[in-house]
This record gives sequence, structure tokens and C-alpha cells, in this order.
Amino acid sequence: DLKPSEWLNETSSFNNENFNPTKFALQNQLGETISKPIRNDDDVYIVIEGDVKELHKALCVGYAIFDENNNLLYWTYFTDSEFKYWLTIKEGGNKLRSKLPKRLFNQGAYRLELLISLHFIKWIAEPLKGSPSIFFEIQGGLSDSPYWMVRRPGILGPVLEWKNAD
Repeated sequence: DLKPSEWLNETSSFNNENFNPTKFALQNQLGETISKPIRNDDDVYIVIEGDVKELHKALCVGYAIFDENNNLLYWTYFTDSEFKYWLTIKEGGNKLRSKLPKRLFNQGAYRLELLISLHFIKWIAEPLKGSPSIFFEIQGGLSDSPYWMVRRPGILGPVLEWKNAD
């Protein structure tokens, strides 16, 4: 039985004037919540929705991803790149979307935790401290190679580029 790939804030927990999360979900390219295992090469989007009453320049929103053994694989925020590429957060409703990297994950189950903070000021949703979680499972699509059809050793299963070196 698949664990939920969508979290809706029905108890007004994590309520905060700087970013009150309302939805955290894994969706396909049509905006539908994913309800079955996905292939490693599927287009999958992480969607975070929230309401802002008071804008704060230190706001960071993103997610952390863990494997089934609770190893942290990475965490990411919309503020990871140069300032000019940051999303515009406005008062009222905000919808943030990020694409899951293709051909990175090995076959298996994964957990995403919502990250919301005011950078170096305070946590609103902190990883491993009851933050909202959603889940997905990778089955297939690992590679186009006939030699790689099942889970490989290691946490990740990236398909990397190889070239002949002169």
C-alpha cells in the first residue's frame, strides 16, 4: 500500500504569518497527485502551496528527501541559486513548483519533508521534527541499457554521461 503523496494542512498546524503551508504534493505534468509507483524517468513535480500574510526577505521554502533507511539525500530551497532567479513570493496565496531530477533515484521508496524557515532566524517546518511528509516509490525506468533493469547497489542510481577520452 502506497503512503500518501499529498499533504493538506487540515489542522492549521505550522500556521505562520510568513508562510502558512496549505499543500505539499507530488504531481505529474497534468497537475494530478501521483498515486502509484513512478518510473525513474517520469516527469514528477513537487508542489508547495502556502499563504503569506507578512512578507519576510529571509523566507526559505523547499524540501528534504530521504531514502527508506532515513539517509538524507539532499535538501533544496527556492533560494539556492543566484538572487535574480529566486521566485517572487507575494502576500496571499503562493504556489511553488520544482521538478524531481530524472534518472537520479534508485528503485525503492523515498520520503520528502517540507522545509520552511526564515534563514538563520527560525524554523516554521523543520526536517525530522514532525514536518509534513509525502512519499513516492520508484519502479522501473532506471536506464535505457539492457544491462540495468533492477535496483543497483548504492543509495542513488544516476545515469551519467560517459565519453571516450583522447
